[in-house]
Amino acid sequence: MATIDVRGLACPAPLIKTKQALDKAEAGSTLQIVGNGEIPFGNLKNYLKELGIAYKETRVDEEWILAFTVPEKKKEGVVAENFCSVNPEAAEPGNGTGDTAENGTKNAAAAKAQAMPETRNNGMPGINITAHLNTPLPYMVVIKSLHMGQGEEALGTLLMKSYVNVLPELDYLPQVICLYNEGVKLAIEGSPVLESLQKLESKGVKIIVCGTCTEYYKVSGQLKAGSISNMYHIASLLSTMPKVVYP
Repeated sequence: MATIDVRGLACPAPLIKTKQALDKAEAGSTLQIVGNGEIPFGNLKNYLKELGIAYKETRVDEEWILAFTVPEKKKEGVVAENFCSVNPEAAEPGNGTGDTAENGTKNAAAAKAQAMPETRNNGMPGINITAHLNTPLPYMVVIKSLHMGQGEEALGTLLMKSYVNVLPELDYLPQVICLYNEGVKLAIEGSPVLESLQKLESKGVKIIVCGTCTEYYKVSGQLKAGSISNMYHIASLLSTMPKVVYP
């Protein structure tokens, strides 16, 4: 029985690892997911239910195991990342409404869009958001720090590492990743996410690094991913990219 080890991983990594294992596994083979934490446990159960996969769950101390047999056919069009939720119950298929987690997400977005049917990303009248709900917009990821958010720095560093490391596994990759300020250190030798950035480059993602920032931190000679860029180029991308993500 093959094991998918998701212990200690933050969402959506457990879902992505499970999806990858399912894609590679032969029908009739058995898999088991080993993990800890109630959030990934709930998310994975909901994901398997939506795929139509029956599983057996067991617990050993603080860890849990989900064992199942890979079916001949799985439900198509199920997006693993859509089952990543802060509250495991929020992703429950149907959730008492007859909707799947994926449809529930889309329906909620559609309801919000209907309340503001003519809105651009910047809040100005013009573009109907509803028309874009099922078509992901090209996007750019901008990283300006070594940590994510404004809480405890150690936690933020862990979150940023997890975020960058799961980016290459997403079904819809960013077109550009921009590193500036202290974020440029993520692309230098010894970075915990260097391998992931290089993998993203190999998949066609353009990584640009603020040259002024690398000079300020005196790391220009240590750059191992991406290419040096200037503020004019960065500003041009920020003003023209349909969607910009700041993790």
